[in-house]
Order: sequence, then C-alpha cells, then structure tokens
Amino acid sequence: MGKLTAAENTWYEQIEPGVRGFVRHLRNRGFNTTCSCEHEMLVQIACDAKDLDLLWSVCMEFYDDENACEIQFYWHSWSRFAQVLIRMPDGSFNPKWSGRRDWAGHPYQTERGVSDE
Repeated sequence: MGKLTAAENTWYEQIEPGVRGFVRHLRNRGFNTTCSCEHEMLVQIACDAKDLDLLWSVCMEFYDDENACEIQFYWHSWSRFAQVLIRMPDGSFNPKWSGRRDWAGHPYQTERGVSDE
C-alpha cells in the first residue's frame, strides 16, 4: 500500500507491536479491526459470516501456516464479529479463548456452531 499519513502512522503506533503488522495487513485488505491485544494474542474484526472464507485467506497470506491462527465467529442481534486467535511464542493459543476447535471441518467456528449465513 501507499505511504501512510502522519495521522495513520500515529494510529498504528498505538497498536501493540506483536499484533501491529497483522492488524495493518487485515485493514489494508478491507477488514475493519475493532480490537487487538498482544497480551491476549487476538484481533477482533467486524464482519459477517459470508466474509469468513476471505478472512481465512487473508490470515494465511500473512502467516503462511494454517496452524498459526484460528478464527472464532460470534453473532448476536446487535453485532457480528470474528476473533482471530494467534499462536503465542510457546506454540499454544491463549487458554482463555482457545477452548473451542474447528466444527464440521471449517477453519472457523461460532458460539452456536457453524453459521448457515
């Protein structure tokens, strides 16, 4: 992408270094990140279920390893978002978030099961 403005540079500098590059990668490909945390090793993205395959592809562009991250999708009447868990340096996912694994062979999951949307 092109050169960042001073305001964009300031915005990205506020993101923790361990997730900054991934957040920038997602945003440069059209995903609106809403929250990120290096300590928790996760990034939240506002999206619909129809965007999950594209999100998975964008994650694989960055990590080039299908085991590097996992996507969890949540939907409520007021909100839909995906949460990307990123492997920590020791190779594990944060135990606070990683209790659920892939359902029905999908690289992502939902709190109610795989979405039909």
